[in-house]
Amino acid sequence: MGLLSVESLPPPSVSTRMLDETVEARCDELGVSSRVQQAAESLSGYISFGLRVPAVVFALLKRLERFAARDGRRVAHASSGARAAVKLLAQACAQHAGQLYDLLPAMVRFGTQSLSDCEDSVRDAFAAALSAAVREHAPRMTAEAARAQLVAPFVSSLGNQSNSRGGALALRAVLRALPAHQLQACEDTVAAALKRHLGAGKPGMTTQPQLRALLLDCVAAMLTASESPEAVEGLAQIAIGCAQAPDWRERLAAVSVLRSVPTLQLPAHMRSQHATTLAKLRYDASSLVRQSINDARAEAGGGEAVSARATFERLALQPPGYGSHATQSPPRMRSRGSEVGGLSPGGAEEGGVNWNAMVMACSAARWAAAGTPGAA
Repeated sequence: MGLLSVESLPPPSVSTRMLDETVEARCDELGVSSRVQQAAESLSGYISFGLRVPAVVFALLKRLERFAARDGRRVAHASSGARAAVKLLAQACAQHAGQLYDLLPAMVRFGTQSLSDCEDSVRDAFAAALSAAVREHAPRMTAEAARAQLVAPFVSSLGNQSNSRGGALALRAVLRALPAHQLQACEDTVAAALKRHLGAGKPGMTTQPQLRALLLDCVAAMLTASESPEAVEGLAQIAIGCAQAPDWRERLAAVSVLRSVPTLQLPAHMRSQHATTLAKLRYDASSLVRQSINDARAEAGGGEAVSARATFERLALQPPGYGSHATQSPPRMRSRGSEVGGLSPGGAEEGGVNWNAMVMACSAARWAAAGTPGAA
């Protein structure tokens, strides 16, 4: 039996029956490669003008279901018709999400069964559509209903190897759209699943780094609402373990999680592990990971995350002979990126001035005034 049935929508009145038949015909044309563009433009017009939007979405979901079932292969989603159908679905959810409450369960079921083998543009468009619909309708649902209808199906789909990536993408979209009290209601369910699929933070449990990165995004989403110290500690432990993964995408996702950890809720030994992990990632082989750490330090507004301009201004106020071998090291240029003596590259250029160069010149002059080597 298909995902959808005609009972999913109220029966149309006689005055709208002809329009619904036209919508059905246009959706059927999405399956004919030579007519996809014309059909998509027509359906986009219906959506833009708000004409029978639930009927359009209903017909699009049925068409997507037929794409998925064609020849028993989901790879049919790569067709231009499937791409057009999902983009139209995203347009409808972005412009008229308030009219689609009755179809939200059907969208969830579709996402749990037929999303993984889509190409990236199709997956992303469906995730955007789902997120818009959830953000619109979740507030009218109870916390338990949101857990059972919006979260649990995608958590279950993670165990289905053929759709685990699609399930993770959709789960991330849902978690980011849910309000805090509903996230807290599903905390135990989601945290247990994430720990199971991420191997409690042990790298190498799966050979799919992109899937693991998506699941780490889900960890970060849960941390935004978690109020339980035990849950925060468990989620942070997952991220600390994944920060040691061999794939840079997983490490980058782990940095995002570690940046969102409320460290005051961690026990002392976990705070130490958290700080040590972030410190090691400052020298990661991936420039993207290093930049993410620099961004985190800059946002924190203290410590070593200072701009080159701030460092120059501090040095300029010191007496000429300031600094000695015992208390201060001469500035050094690092081989990676544009960092100077621990400075973030973000403040190198400001107002047309290269402040990194100014720091080097000022520091060298002061070492020369102190009569020490290293000024050259």
